[in-house]
Amino acid sequence: PEPHRIGRILVAEDNPINQELARAVLEAGGYAVEVVPDGRAAVRALERMPFDLVLMDVQMSGMDGLAATRLIRSLDAPAATMPIIAMTANVLPEQVRMFREAGMDDHVGKPFKRADLYRMIDHWLSRKPDANASWRTEAANDPGFLEAHDHARSLLGHLLVRGVVLGRAGLVEAGAVERPGQRGVDPLGV
Repeated sequence: PEPHRIGRILVAEDNPINQELARAVLEAGGYAVEVVPDGRAAVRALERMPFDLVLMDVQMSGMDGLAATRLIRSLDAPAATMPIIAMTANVLPEQVRMFREAGMDDHVGKPFKRADLYRMIDHWLSRKPDANASWRTEAANDPGFLEAHDHARSLLGHLLVRGVVLGRAGLVEAGAVERPGQRGVDPLGV
């Protein structure tokens, strides 16, 4: 069985298909997810509510991920110190150096594998001193919180899985991913 994960994750991604895929994968893993379309929206989201981690696309229209990360690092804590992970196909050493210089903590390549993404997120959430603080506080004050969360996941889980399967089937028909049994790499990494 999937381990029970707790964490509020902000995803900054401008591609609608990647937004849906990231949300589906993260919610299936047990995370609470908010998706925003660009760096400026990510900064605004962090100013209005706490998150435990940010997954930041690097190349977005409007404010890109590097500019957004620099701005986030200039905010007050906890936003200034929260883990920011670049999600990008740009993983050459010089590019990774630029991510670090902008203030990003790590990177995950696109396409990503679900298990690798979960492992990276869990790694950074476990390193953060106040990791999951927003959710742990709520859970500590309400004994039924985790039970209600698990119940909601069990009720919605089959709908989410069905949506991902149907969404993938549509992508196969559109030629965006290969049919099962074809040789090659699935560009979405699912």
